[in-house]
Amino acid sequence: CINNLIRNAMIIFTNNLKEEMDRNIRVIESEDSDVLRRVYVTARMLEEMIGRLKVFIVKYKFESEEEEIAFFKVIKPRFFCTLLFYLKVYYIEVNKPMGSWELQSAYFNKELDSISEYFRKRLDFYRYYRSGSTHRDAVYFKRGIIDWDEQYVDGFYFERDPLFSSACDFTVAKIHSYDMLQVYLREELERIRENRLLLNDSPSKNEDIIPWTAKKAALIEILYSFDSLGVFDNGDTSLRRLQEFAEIHFDVKLGNIARTFNEMRMRHNPTMFIDSMKEALLERIKEAEERNFNHYSGQSSFTGNERK
Repeated sequence: CINNLIRNAMIIFTNNLKEEMDRNIRVIESEDSDVLRRVYVTARMLEEMIGRLKVFIVKYKFESEEEEIAFFKVIKPRFFCTLLFYLKVYYIEVNKPMGSWELQSAYFNKELDSISEYFRKRLDFYRYYRSGSTHRDAVYFKRGIIDWDEQYVDGFYFERDPLFSSACDFTVAKIHSYDMLQVYLREELERIRENRLLLNDSPSKNEDIIPWTAKKAALIEILYSFDSLGVFDNGDTSLRRLQEFAEIHFDVKLGNIARTFNEMRMRHNPTMFIDSMKEALLERIKEAEERNFNHYSGQSSFTGNERK
């Protein structure tokens, strides 16, 4: 009974930590529409969670080989794969090309090809893991054991704490992260396809399209301001939807607006265009007031002369 309580301590701790991690991700996803900022904050949170997991496991004494294998084969990859996924999404978004739909589609397809190549190079282990095989689990998922002739050991193994790592837990985590990443990339490709169809079916320029002729960065500055204030649909309209609307109705391709936003942050004056808008509007108001003043001043003078 006491041994069961000791074993259950790991299950209780990791289950609670996983629930906390999932809850934090949901909160971050709901509060921030900027993909780069959201992914960055999530990754930092996950690093802290995995740090807590590591502190627990380094001090914990596994009661059996089966329990140790279960942790490194199943439990740890559940945490680590999520971190790997968000780190990869951040890399993809930061390096996403600005330009045509074709260029972006090629970029996402290249990432999908890279995933396929990773699986191809580790096909035997991939089949071993996916099939539910267990006969080599002691080699793959126990600490301190590494087969120098084993082709599936990931190079990252040599950079990790041996008290918190087995030969292949990172590879399992990467497999799951790539499963998640494939879904993400295919959704992005579907979004591109839908946008292209929408553009092809959009009204002619003589109807609902007014070409944007200022700099793209200026429009992006405005879109981020709209999103920050939540001025559309009580704040329920996403930044991506605002971008799609602007691209269609202003006949402009904005590309990776998150990258432009980061460039704005590094400018001496990040709100340069909005400031110029304010100055132009104030000048227009001033001119209108001067015209009104001149008009009414002239009328009063004329009336005054009549009285004389």
